[in-house]
Amino acid sequence: MKLICYIRALFALPAHIFVTAFSATLVIIAGGVFKSQNYVSQIIHLWACALNFLVNIHVKLRGKENLPEGGCIYLFNHTSGFDITAVHQAIPGHVRFGAKAELFRVPIFGQGMRASGGLEIYRTRRGQVLDLYKNSVARVLKGECFALAAEGTRQSVAGVGERFKAGPFIFAITGQFPIVPVVIRGAFECLPKGKWLPCIDKWRHEIILQVLPPVSTKGLTLEDRQELQRKVQNLMTIAYNRG
Repeated sequence: MKLICYIRALFALPAHIFVTAFSATLVIIAGGVFKSQNYVSQIIHLWACALNFLVNIHVKLRGKENLPEGGCIYLFNHTSGFDITAVHQAIPGHVRFGAKAELFRVPIFGQGMRASGGLEIYRTRRGQVLDLYKNSVARVLKGECFALAAEGTRQSVAGVGERFKAGPFIFAITGQFPIVPVVIRGAFECLPKGKWLPCIDKWRHEIILQVLPPVSTKGLTLEDRQELQRKVQNLMTIAYNRG
């Protein structure tokens, strides 16, 4: 079976590249030319479903009742590239990711990221990142949601990282909108950091997204940031360990 999975992965990798390039082109047209974020969201959802389907990844959503009606920050533990496709497949609405600036320089894909409204994050330029978050507050208040990695980058082991970045919490406090913790299980096994071939260990994989109750930032100031950060990290760690 592992040999079959390996062969599948060899076919899936170029298929993923083609589907991503094609979808990014559609996003550029929908977002850049027609200025329709509704179409952009639909294209991104179909792109995510296609990439998961090609390697037989099944996505389950728990805690759907915790999804907010308005804008928010979805904070997730980041261990795999399939975190992104799982979120886009399972969580409805206009969800946009913050991604490292290097990805925005990838031909076609980068233009698609910009057309979709993704956040271009320069991880070594903290001040610039904070300015980006500040300038994006109005978008969240209008109903958009951003999905941000709690640890700031992919982790090399499964689970919830030990160190969370301050940026998302400053972002949420500045805009006074909620943080919605999303605990992801199963994505690491699909494609760990440093690997290129997806899902080579078994035929069927399952990724579970557990949406925890929103954590309010109403009335908080930046002086409360560290306490809020510890609270959310503790909630996510406990939820992940409970399974």
